[in-house]
Amino acid sequence: YNALSAGVPADNVLATVTIASDAARAGVAELDTTLKLGLGILNAQVTGVSDLRDVYDQLFFIVKRGVITLPEMNTVMSQVTSVAGEAGVSMQDISAAMIVMTRQGDSAAEAAELLSIMLTQLATSGTTLATVFEQAAGKSFRTFVAEGGTLAGAMELLQSQADRTGIALGDMLGGGSPFFRDTQQRVGHWSLRGRI
Repeated sequence: YNALSAGVPADNVLATVTIASDAARAGVAELDTTLKLGLGILNAQVTGVSDLRDVYDQLFFIVKRGVITLPEMNTVMSQVTSVAGEAGVSMQDISAAMIVMTRQGDSAAEAAELLSIMLTQLATSGTTLATVFEQAAGKSFRTFVAEGGTLAGAMELLQSQADRTGIALGDMLGGGSPFFRDTQQRVGHWSLRGRI
């Protein structure tokens, strides 16, 4: 039923559930949540993956390289992939960020929340982070990504902008802001800076 309700054609349900079942078994996770995660990533239109097997290959790459399990991803990845799909960020960039952040000690939930907030702030015109990025790149984050830019490239541009202006990156990214999302996007950026 979950495959059908996620938009899988009736004649493809068995194949889809079989792929998800294989992934769930390999990741010691529940079938239902693993199926929802994989289909959710496809339905979010995250770039860099073309089918369910590609999605699970990327997820297992994160498991292999990061400090995260498939059951943990089943509970947290949708908050990242929904934003990433809308902003045009690739699954490869999401994977790299989750690997870096979990290796540095962030839990899966913390990494997903910080990454989601940072991507939202980058992709939303008028936010402090989006404005600083536009000054650094000469274009919006969405345009930058659409033209082949990566999340790592975006982080490098932000650091270069701080170096050029002589303003500390934390101050540039809304250092004095009392708003939670400004604070959290700075933490997310610091977790990734120079490491993706």
